[in-house]
Amino acid sequence: MKQVFKRPLAGADLEEIWDYIAKDSPERAASFLRKLYAKMQTLVA
Repeated sequence: MKQVFKRPLAGADLEEIWDYIAKDSPERAASFLRKLYAKMQTLVA
């Protein structure tokens, strides 16, 4: 299985996105990133 590799700046951006969403709902932030990672994985499949 191929993997998605995040560049350091992309990882930092994703952390900032998580932080922003998590201010209102940590559960929603986690769900958003899980869905995003799943979509990214389909790009390399």
